[in-house]
Amino acid sequence: VAGSQSSCRETYELVALGTGDVCYEGWMEFDGRTLHDMHGLVVARRALMRYFYKQLLMFCSKDPAAVEKCIFCLTKDGTRLALKPGFFLHLYLTRRPSGALANFQVTTLQPNMPVEVYISVKGTLRPIAYCRPSTLAACVYCVSGSDKLTRWTILGVQGALLSHVIHPVYITSIVLADAYQDIAVLHQVINGRLQLAQESLPEPYRQSPVHLFEGPGVAPLNVSPICHSWSFNWCGGDEALELVNGAVGKAAREEARSSLFISFATFLKNFSIAALQSRLGRQKSSTFMMLTEVHAEDYQNVKQQVYAQLSLQDFGKWSQKRLVDIFAS
Repeated sequence: VAGSQSSCRETYELVALGTGDVCYEGWMEFDGRTLHDMHGLVVARRALMRYFYKQLLMFCSKDPAAVEKCIFCLTKDGTRLALKPGFFLHLYLTRRPSGALANFQVTTLQPNMPVEVYISVKGTLRPIAYCRPSTLAACVYCVSGSDKLTRWTILGVQGALLSHVIHPVYITSIVLADAYQDIAVLHQVINGRLQLAQESLPEPYRQSPVHLFEGPGVAPLNVSPICHSWSFNWCGGDEALELVNGAVGKAAREEARSSLFISFATFLKNFSIAALQSRLGRQKSSTFMMLTEVHAEDYQNVKQQVYAQLSLQDFGKWSQKRLVDIFAS
């Protein structure tokens, strides 16, 4: 930090940005080209994943300067990448995440206070236990930001596809600008709900609590009705923001069939390019392995443990969109 009296010098860089306050309210889509959840928190995480893909391509390049600048380095066993030592991920939120956090206005969270899994479906946020299975099977629904933050403290933010080649990336801290949220409640909902035994988690997964801070606001908490259906995303290296129409979950361009930046279909394409480039010009001891050779078994195992624990603690069953997740097949 410039001007700091500390012997430690830290540099902060904005690498991903997301805005929005809407979920797609249409029927379930299965081609990976439609954005379902366009809340700022979720969009920023998607933009971060896109940034990770750019970093992978830098690492796969033959340019020593690009490899040196990359945020990733090889793990000790040489089979995956991980954040370089001294690199940390910080999240800034202008408002409290949707879901359980939005329902607590008290200064303390009682042990028996309900913190169920919430979802947004047909424009309404409600506990998942109150939703009909037929509705969940046919309509797009999005798990709340509070619940996703809880999941990311164990799974990381990189997602299943990137977990083939990189170790989990955990959020180190969250700065929340919403003055109406108590930090103790925030800690309990995000860090305190899940209690998984470390020995049940395969390396390098772990329960990684997030450090929480209050911060200054840089944007109004209330969204203008004119902007309600729109979402922006950007990541480091982009020349411009991408505007997404939340009413249809597509990029706001006449020729656009999908969000070209942060859709699942785009991520799969980017992963294929990164995996292919990692093999060009390399020997059989390639850093990366193709998707057909490595399966995200550890990631899926940990994810199922998270879902089982939420159900065991009566927070609700995390409904999985299996047909959406397997669009690539």
